[in-house]
Amino acid sequence: MVPHHYFDSSANIRTYLNWLRAEVGVRSDSEFTISHFESNHGLSLLRKFGNSVPKVIAAASIGIGSETDHPNLGSQKKPNNYWKSMENQLAFLDDLASKLGFLEGDYERWYGVTGEKLKENGGVSLFNLYSCSMYELMSNVYPEYDWLPWKFPNTRKLLWKDMEALRKAVNYVEKSLGFKTREDWY
Repeated sequence: MVPHHYFDSSANIRTYLNWLRAEVGVRSDSEFTISHFESNHGLSLLRKFGNSVPKVIAAASIGIGSETDHPNLGSQKKPNNYWKSMENQLAFLDDLASKLGFLEGDYERWYGVTGEKLKENGGVSLFNLYSCSMYELMSNVYPEYDWLPWKFPNTRKLLWKDMEALRKAVNYVEKSLGFKTREDWY
């Protein structure tokens, strides 16, 4: 048992995650599953973050309530529903692209940007809005570009259960190899 409000501290969450990592034998936080928490006294922590393992990890990494805000807003807390505005999402990513030295329309460079980089720059809530998926985020904010999900680091394994992602992968391979007909696969 932990005291009431114990998990209100990001340091305490990190302590628990470090213990859990050693207990279940995973190498990184990204390998945690809900069952790891369920089997190791972490249900209250998991519930606190809506049964979302990525949100628990984000709270430990960034700190609860310490998210730095959009560069144009200084250190103010963002208003409710701020990230639901596509205009705010686009402004944030455009500002981040500029900060990272990307030229306008240089979408390929986004494949090297991780969720951690978004979080470091005040986008943890935005990242969480898209289930911690860079592919989902970029596809929604910049739909004019044909994003290839497998080119993002840390693409989730579940992505390959998505028929549209599989279709894109097959088409990409066909085009890359110069296939014209299905017989070319043989």
